[in-house]
Amino acid sequence: MQSCSTHKSLQADEKSSTLSNQLDTKTNDEQRTFLDAIKAYNLGDVPQAIKLLNECVKLNPTNDAAFYELSKIYLESQRNEPALLFANQAVKLDAKNKWYQMQYADALASSGKLKEAAAVYETLVKQNPEEEDYYLNGAYLYEKSNQWSDALRLFNQLENKTGSNEELSLQKEQVYLRMGKVDLAAGELEKLISVNPSEVRYYGMLAELYEANNQPEKAMQAYERLMKVSPGDGRAYVAMAQFYFRKNDYKNFIDNLEKSINSKELDATMKIGLLGLLMQKAAIDSTKLPDALRISTLFTQTNSNDSRAFAIHGDVNVSMHNSETAMNDYKKSIAIEPKEYAVWQQLFFVLSDLKKNDSLESYSSKAIELFPEQALSYYFNGFANSQLKNFEKSIKNLKRGIPMCADNNALKAQFYASLGDTYHAMKRHNASDSAYEKALDLKPDEAFVMNNYAYYLSCRNMNLDRAEELSKKSNLLQPKNNSFQDTYGWILFQQKKYTDAKEWIEKAYNNGAAQNSTILEHLGDVYFFLNDENKAINFWQQAKQNGSKGMMLDKKIAEKKYFETTEAE
Repeated sequence: MQSCSTHKSLQADEKSSTLSNQLDTKTNDEQRTFLDAIKAYNLGDVPQAIKLLNECVKLNPTNDAAFYELSKIYLESQRNEPALLFANQAVKLDAKNKWYQMQYADALASSGKLKEAAAVYETLVKQNPEEEDYYLNGAYLYEKSNQWSDALRLFNQLENKTGSNEELSLQKEQVYLRMGKVDLAAGELEKLISVNPSEVRYYGMLAELYEANNQPEKAMQAYERLMKVSPGDGRAYVAMAQFYFRKNDYKNFIDNLEKSINSKELDATMKIGLLGLLMQKAAIDSTKLPDALRISTLFTQTNSNDSRAFAIHGDVNVSMHNSETAMNDYKKSIAIEPKEYAVWQQLFFVLSDLKKNDSLESYSSKAIELFPEQALSYYFNGFANSQLKNFEKSIKNLKRGIPMCADNNALKAQFYASLGDTYHAMKRHNASDSAYEKALDLKPDEAFVMNNYAYYLSCRNMNLDRAEELSKKSNLLQPKNNSFQDTYGWILFQQKKYTDAKEWIEKAYNNGAAQNSTILEHLGDVYFFLNDENKAINFWQQAKQNGSKGMMLDKKIAEKKYFETTEAE
């Protein structure tokens, strides 16, 4: 739909010629003042332009051009009342000037007087019947004021002059729908079909019109006509797939989706749109994931040079916990199109889950070169280097990435938490503690940071009150986490509160950690200080059987007494 300010794009030469003719009738002082006003306006000095134009009006109250320019300036600054006043005055002085009339219509419309603005365009249509924009702008204003019949009248007048075309028919269709005349709206689409019966879009639009107005049988008839007109056309299968998706007919949706994906002529973007509908289904119902995998696999075969096909296949594999396959998909996608950062990001998460730290370090380094302002690349690079014991490189890139987080405090907190982990591994405890505190300042309810920080403090037997505070809060946030329960119990152990420690570590043991070697060893330690040597030795032995290899554990079992485990272990 044309806006009612369309006239601004009309011939500037014609407008300049009109203005020149007007200036020829002015006095020298008046003309000079007017030109100075236009110059001030063009230089951006609006107050001076207004002042000079007002002087023009004082010099000559019949200076229609000055009133027009004043109206234009006020309308641009959204001061509708003076804009309307001056536009009206310009029209009164020269009723046949189309520029003044269009300015007046704009001022009326901006003041909410839509019917009056449309009436101005009716006048313009009578004065300039060859100007198509006047019909369209008038109809647009009638539509905005819910004057549907008047809008149709102008559309029909224009159609009688120019003949039928898609834009006009679709405009009329929308007006008929707003009037509740579905059959007449459908008639406009049928008119388009009669002119161009091979255009698949029109059948789809007709079917959608019937669907939206609760006429599913007519919608199906439109789709059947579509399939007869273009039986192998991928666009027809797209339309049918969308229809069955809206009807919640999953079987027919999948059937037409698969045919769409198989189409070699169909644009990949349209295929992706349909796959998105399937992914919506699969996100709600995981039993649909095998279909998503099968069809996204087909997409990688029919569009093997499209990076998006492999990215989607990777996303489906992530949903199905096929991390290795997802990793390969994302690598293929990046190899085809390396500039899509979202795919790099997905690859980082998969590599991290797979603990492929060498690859994670390599790919995140490449991403830093390609996307130097993307914070996550620095985060994963820092994480990977920390896991690879490249601690200095880890710290360097984590620090480089923090400014990239901008106002994202949650992400910034993750950077500081990772710095804390790295400094802890380097035994730089003051720096580690400071980083954890910074992380918690940024995100106070980050339970895992609280737990790790609290546990490391307890292992060093340092600042146990702070460790207890953090661990207690983490357990309130995640009351069923056995690792958090063990941490709290271990802090109590370090505080020599052995009975309370036993309660919490046993809670962890009974909460799915019966084979956790660390928790088993902690239970043995607690029982030793509760003077139950047999249970202590029993749990120490279980800890060894479940994979603990610490030298101090062997010593505990051999000498049947507690020895403090060093941090190195």
